[in-house]
Amino acid sequence: MSSTALAKLLKLFSSPEVEGDVMCDEDLETLQFVRKNKLLDLYLERISRSSRDTYILKSMVEREGRRALFRDAVVNTARNLDESGVEYALFKTLKPFRFLPNDIDILIFDMENLEMARAALTEAGYVLGEYEPYVVSFSSPEGVMVELHLEMSIAYFVYLDKALLKPHVTCVNIDGVRVYTLKPSAELLCTIAHLLFKENMITLSDYMEIRVRMGRQLNDGSEEFRRLVDRSSMELGVYLVLKMVLLLDRRFLSDYECCHMECLCEDLRVNCKYANIMDLFLNKLMNKPIFPHKFHPTVLMLLFIDRIIKDDRARSSLASQVFNTLDVTNPYSRRMREILISRIGRESY
Repeated sequence: MSSTALAKLLKLFSSPEVEGDVMCDEDLETLQFVRKNKLLDLYLERISRSSRDTYILKSMVEREGRRALFRDAVVNTARNLDESGVEYALFKTLKPFRFLPNDIDILIFDMENLEMARAALTEAGYVLGEYEPYVVSFSSPEGVMVELHLEMSIAYFVYLDKALLKPHVTCVNIDGVRVYTLKPSAELLCTIAHLLFKENMITLSDYMEIRVRMGRQLNDGSEEFRRLVDRSSMELGVYLVLKMVLLLDRRFLSDYECCHMECLCEDLRVNCKYANIMDLFLNKLMNKPIFPHKFHPTVLMLLFIDRIIKDDRARSSLASQVFNTLDVTNPYSRRMREILISRIGRESY
């Protein structure tokens, strides 16, 4: 996609007050681009205000139906877990803009609650799915995938300690049902850690979420987010992602300012050993922005090295990851290798 077209899209997405005054293309290429970047629902919402294209309007209705079904699955899952006394928190599921996730991700804080959740969902008619390390998957009666995560991990490698997140659980009301999720500061940290260490790429959906949370939701909570970054030893990764968001804003949205994000970036940069190297790759990206953006292998290597050196949980789980990946007697080892190989050629997640 050209820089001009990208600038139009970012302006269209940038503010909830935009009422179709930014004319964007409605061709197949644009639809494929927003789909890859996981912004199809937001795009359809904005473009449908001025579009008379039958396909656009039909797509909007179809996606709304799927979003309603997903909402029902969230509410019913939360009700089942709450009635069984399960301590949990949704993450990467409730976004601050129109969005249809691939599944419902639920963080479980210990084995006792995992067994309680497994029993509650099984009794409610959820169908048990495939096995993954630290993850129990179900298909809900609505046909939505529900994943219970015992750790924030990719296979056996734990990239973020869940103990840091437990004090930041909050409750929201959806259709009269209590739904436990993470506060914006903890959700933001999860988003950044997930896209770096599990997905190894960033989509424009991630960019929008970070931008919205830093710009609106964390105006009074930026200090809490800063403390979470310190405690998780995620300074380098957070610096990389926030700096990328800032550079995109400066290039395509010159009237947008987020002072506390700029201050946080400068503060983090002082304590980041590899900040200069990250800046080189960011400057190269800004010369020719391509999204979804797959992080360069050098960037990923430095991020993982920094994580393993600084974080005890990541370091201790690395040995388990290596051993289980190479262990031919482990029924999941082949699956892990296939997943790692598949990530090399994929364009989105």
